[in-house]
Amino acid sequence: MISRRDTSERQLRVSQLIKIALIDALKKHKVQDVRIRSDNVMVTHVDITSDLRLATCYVRLFDINKTELLSESDLLKVLEEQKYILRKWIAASVVLKYVPDIKFCYDNSADNLNAIEQLLQNLKK
Repeated sequence: MISRRDTSERQLRVSQLIKIALIDALKKHKVQDVRIRSDNVMVTHVDITSDLRLATCYVRLFDINKTELLSESDLLKVLEEQKYILRKWIAASVVLKYVPDIKFCYDNSADNLNAIEQLLQNLKK
């Protein structure tokens, strides 16, 4: 992950625009899999390289109870299969000279935070 200090204003602006475009694509059901909708998948953040050629999009399942049919690996697989449709949507939504390639990663930072909190609670006991 790219450090916030190492990113330029342009990178931050483009990553936010890509994030908004991806969220919009999910809301408008551009992904052809019915298990992926805007109410069960969230784009947590987008990191983009300094040359704006690769966008790493971090996603996670919003509510595990609603998404029992969809695992983390299934989510990444479906998004990877649909990335060309999503890139096309980004190209139509965001004015860029070059539309970056998209790489999807599962964002497990909330899970890590819960594990750390559990460890701290165990230490207090």
